Amino acid sequence: SVSYENDEYSRILTAWHENRLVGSVNISFADGVKVPFEFQKYISESDFAKLPSPDQIIEVTGLCTHHGYRKTDVLVGMFERMFQVMVTSGRSFFVAASDKYLWRVYETIGFKKTGIKYTVKKLHDLELDVITVNRRVGAYGWEMDPMRWDELYHQISDHLDMRGVLPKSARHRVVSPVYKMYIDIIKGLQESKMPGADIMRNLLLNNQETRDE
Repeated sequence: SVSYENDEYSRILTAWHENRLVGSVNISFADGVKVPFEFQKYISESDFAKLPSPDQIIEVTGLCTHHGYRKTDVLVGMFERMFQVMVTSGRSFFVAASDKYLWRVYETIGFKKTGIKYTVKKLHDLELDVITVNRRVGAYGWEMDPMRWDELYHQISDHLDMRGVLPKSARHRVVSPVYKMYIDIIKGLQESKMPGADIMRNLLLNNQETRDE
């Protein structure tokens, strides 16, 4: 059998298609003291102190998808499930270590670089960035393009909200309705045959891109 030292504190989420395993990811609920996070073994105590409180962190490791499914919605489904686990666990941040190739994936789902880096000698001095994403990204699209949030997290966010398990800050209560109204307007313009609808939609999208920058 295959085991890992943090198995007792971890969950492995898997994605299946017609009895074929097409994706998996490990999420760890270490405490940073008795049970260190994987990335913690490679960074200094001062860098670790710059990150969110350990009791608010879930570490993401071993993210992988079958090569034949990398252009499907498998990854989206996995992150929907991960967001659900985060919310129901009461923690607020995912933290991961990413090389420059995986970063292209993580960035699209709301992760940010922390500025903390380390190298793994046994992997030929592979340089990794420590990256993080706040629960607010999944909850209401904080610092994320609203249309991207709609694609990734809108459905699961509404589902958790209906179950009464989605924490809501004052900012959430203000921003969430605005984002949802914006999304409805864009979708309405996309479906509209009204003259000038495309121009209005593009102006709104361009304004959002400018604001995000």
